[in-house]
Amino acid sequence: MESNDGDNILLNLTTEQPYSVAIIKKTKSRQSDSTKKPRHVKLTQGSAKCKNVHKNKVSEDANSEKFQVISSLFRKNPKLPDISSAVIQSEDKKEDGTFSGSEFRNMNLAPFMISNLEKNLHLKKMTSVQKASLPSLLSGKDVFIKSPTGTGKTLAYVIPVVQSLQDILPKIQRIDGPYCLILVPTRELASQTLTVIQQVLKPFIWIVPGCVTGGEKRKSEKARLRKGVNILVATPGRLVDHLKTTQCLTMAQLKWLILDEADRLLDLGFEQDISFILSTIKEHTSRKVQKVLLSATLSRGVENLLDVSMENPVTIDLTKEGNSEREQVEYQTPSLLEQFCVVVPMKLRLVTLAAFLQRKYLKNCKIIVFFTTQDSVDFHFVLYSSTLTTVEGDKLKFLKLHGKLSQHERTEVFSNFKDSDQGILLCTDVAARGLDLPSVNWIVQYNPPVSSTDYVHRVGRTARIGMSGQALLFLLPTEVPYLNILSEQNLRLNELKMNDILTAFVRSHCGKKKTSEEYLHSLVTEQHMKFEENVLQNKSLKQLALTAFRSFIGAYNTFPSSIKHVFHPRNLHLGHLAKSFALRETPSEMKQKLSFKEGRMQVDEGKVKRSRKVSEHSSKFAVAEPSKKKLKRR
Repeated sequence: MESNDGDNILLNLTTEQPYSVAIIKKTKSRQSDSTKKPRHVKLTQGSAKCKNVHKNKVSEDANSEKFQVISSLFRKNPKLPDISSAVIQSEDKKEDGTFSGSEFRNMNLAPFMISNLEKNLHLKKMTSVQKASLPSLLSGKDVFIKSPTGTGKTLAYVIPVVQSLQDILPKIQRIDGPYCLILVPTRELASQTLTVIQQVLKPFIWIVPGCVTGGEKRKSEKARLRKGVNILVATPGRLVDHLKTTQCLTMAQLKWLILDEADRLLDLGFEQDISFILSTIKEHTSRKVQKVLLSATLSRGVENLLDVSMENPVTIDLTKEGNSEREQVEYQTPSLLEQFCVVVPMKLRLVTLAAFLQRKYLKNCKIIVFFTTQDSVDFHFVLYSSTLTTVEGDKLKFLKLHGKLSQHERTEVFSNFKDSDQGILLCTDVAARGLDLPSVNWIVQYNPPVSSTDYVHRVGRTARIGMSGQALLFLLPTEVPYLNILSEQNLRLNELKMNDILTAFVRSHCGKKKTSEEYLHSLVTEQHMKFEENVLQNKSLKQLALTAFRSFIGAYNTFPSSIKHVFHPRNLHLGHLAKSFALRETPSEMKQKLSFKEGRMQVDEGKVKRSRKVSEHSSKFAVAEPSKKKLKRR
């Protein structure tokens, strides 16, 4: 805290005492006795090296001097637990069952369709899900497809839809309106699905596709619908809006209804919108509408949706066999996916992630890093973009993606990362479902997901359609029991050692094959000190760090009760958590800056100040109204 003369401050990262720290003294213009050895190191701008970490005590003149107490990265960390062999993945080589031996030309498809698939899309062989589903879909049956992510489910329904529409004589016209309606949960998946449809439709130019999603201008969408769209891709909320307000939109000609990522549609709360859409379709047309429902998992909500929307559906389940009990769900991940976990103490998380990203970036990798909150994405994006460089001094290419970005920004980021050969995408779960991002080498889950379903969808962004890929899950020592929860769902991970990641990072920067533990600690500490100095010198970055710190605690409180014993706020060491966001303030000082006591008046030197009111997950502040109670005179 700062004293009255504004000259003294003592910053500590933990309430534990005693504590091993490096104490750095800052004085304004104080002359010391040259005959005495200084007890502290003088802090100069840019001093990032902390090669020697000593045990020092705060001097008796702490009330008249200005101190910074900087905790050591490698002291007072909890012991890393051993991971049971029961939750570790076997080393047996997996066979890739994504592709079947059958080719598209063996199916009853139009010659122009087969030619387009082979010459333009470079697709000859069908995936297993396409081989299993195409006959039923081409024969007009309702189909439920349960298959792992990245197995070609989109083409499995797009090809039959286009085949059936190009067969209609006389040829359909765009003014007829939608013949096919495809519902998807997110804007990015809608855009991606539309791109696939446009590629398949190249030989059939009279069939017009279109897309309506939230975030786009309603006026331009209405104009597009007025001209006519035959295959309509939509998010449920925006489609309901148009069904209520756009008179030219009718479902009288509808032949196909497809619900892609059905489990995600329900998770996002679109159940009422889907019910409204189903009832509207029944009102607009009396003909039978062929329905297709796709999901990577079979939850209770998906079962209810099947019962309500489909008649005697053909079920195509390509997940692991032998699961007779529906209550005990087993999840299936891509067959060529290697899954890893790394246990990292809280204080070392920031620098360990940085070391991993720098090392993989040098190998020309495309990496997606998942965070729980938007605030964490913003903080790590700004910090890493401004601090991390290659050995040659070039900055790493970082992109960010979350729900706060405008639709234009999200589309631009998605397109840039998709077209690039190298890069790092920091994102929330907005990118976890359905998106087909080619050639992603690594998926890093910096914060564990709240459910096994979310875990499966996150890692499903790599190892897609016959390609190999790797996934890494960061865990705190107290979070290791989460591996038991994953193993119950047939999800087993290999262990990476934190020291191996840090050692590889140090060797790539110094060029030495062998490094001592002391040298490794000094370089890792130096890197972390750069992060801390960047935060100290940049007020806006410091505010991002404080907000991300708060939102991390808020998100930790949202884990379901079934896994609360693993992810409980009581397990968090707030001082170490502050260190993981490159902050040097104590938790009590951050509590004052973030004004957790909502609406309380603060009096400072006779001036009344309004405290800022902070909601649990929002980073926006609202000013609390002053109390209207009159003070009693004494």
